[in-house]
Amino acid sequence: MFPQFMNEEIKMAELLCKKEVFALVGAGMEVYNVLGPGFLEPVYQEAYETELAARKIPFSPRKELRIWYRRDTWRRSTSLTWWHTKR
Repeated sequence: MFPQFMNEEIKMAELLCKKEVFALVGAGMEVYNVLGPGFLEPVYQEAYETELAARKIPFSPRKELRIWYRRDTWRRSTSLTWWHTKR
């Protein structure tokens, strides 16, 4: 179907922070498996923070992120949960 993807010489780039990515995705999948579909984002957000804490993954809950669009700052902002890694 897509011959350029079937070429054996094409190699996938090594995933950065592989261990951390698997831990974060695993926490997210656990939240989804327990809660299932249908909730609004704040429910999953709180459950994800609970799961990260239970797995002892360091994070900063609900940090404000200002949204920029075409040189303008929106009046609205959103919040994200940031995970931390030692470097």
